[in-house]
Amino acid sequence: MERKYGALSSSVDPQKLSLTIKGLVPLVVLLLPLLGIVSVGESDLIHLIDQVGVIVSAAIVIYGIGRKFF
Repeated sequence: MERKYGALSSSVDPQKLSLTIKGLVPLVVLLLPLLGIVSVGESDLIHLIDQVGVIVSAAIVIYGIGRKFF
């Protein structure tokens, strides 16, 4: 079966995008303000949302990598 997204395809279903990649995209977007690359308001609420988003995205990435190995 041909992989729809090449190396970025899921190891479970080659016609779907890898969970690792799905997790990396929001992780990178959420890290931009934390690294000072993009400026956002310094509201505590935004900071909290960013932190939660990074943790959730990191968990998805770790889970996706784990699925590839097992």
